[in-house]
Amino acid sequence: MLSSDVIAAGLGITSATTWGIGDFAGGLASRKANVFGVVSLGYFTGFLLMLAAALVSGEAHAAARSLWWALAAGLVGGLALSAFYAGLAIGEMGTVAPVAAVLTAALPVLFGAWTEGVPKRIQIAGFALASLSLWLVAKTEAALGRPKGFGLALAAGVGFGAYLILIRMAGNATVFWPLAVARAGSSFSAATIGMLTGRFALPRAKGLTLSALAGIFDVLGITLFVIATRYGRLDVTAVLASLYPAVTVILARFVLQEELKMHQRIGMLAALVSVVLIAA
Repeated sequence: MLSSDVIAAGLGITSATTWGIGDFAGGLASRKANVFGVVSLGYFTGFLLMLAAALVSGEAHAAARSLWWALAAGLVGGLALSAFYAGLAIGEMGTVAPVAAVLTAALPVLFGAWTEGVPKRIQIAGFALASLSLWLVAKTEAALGRPKGFGLALAAGVGFGAYLILIRMAGNATVFWPLAVARAGSSFSAATIGMLTGRFALPRAKGLTLSALAGIFDVLGITLFVIATRYGRLDVTAVLASLYPAVTVILARFVLQEELKMHQRIGMLAALVSVVLIAA
């Protein structure tokens, strides 16, 4: 019989994998189409999937309080993903994704320590190693200035971290209904900002397919994350799920031929070791 910590760790890693694939697809789509259109379409796809899952599974309707938390998470998430995809579109995926991931993990760690107590020492060591691994993966060799998309990556990381906290606040009673509301809120916020700035346009052709794929993998990732928090601590699950840049970097290496430097390879190895420590 697997322990709850091992189950949570496995779900967290699987969440990271699906998120990494979704972010890669979304980043590619944003290079071919309007970022606000990509985000709103991706989230709308996720909304349809969660709505269908809720109806088919016969899941009981969530309490109003849970849905309000989910809506708040969705509104924040739409803005965060817009910033993230914009960063992926103008910068290297191997740089933007890890920078955002460090902040994505940091906020839930602080929140988890406040609400659930300080984690075990070995897990704290794992958190530190995970942060170091992400920094190594993100490190560039540019002599001057900061990498393109860095500011957008920071904004996205804060937004993602807030999203994970807010969706956790929606509670454990239901899964699909809160996520459906969150997806709808994210689609609305991304589309609204795009329209207000006069920069909204729905993707076409290949961008349409990539946007839908990004939405599918993204909603699968958050579903796995929510289920994982039922078995383990929020901070542990968040840190493991935030290792998604490794997947994005690997895909960028083999699909886009982005160079994978030695320190990035070391960072990925450190990330694997951190998983073992965090799951201990």
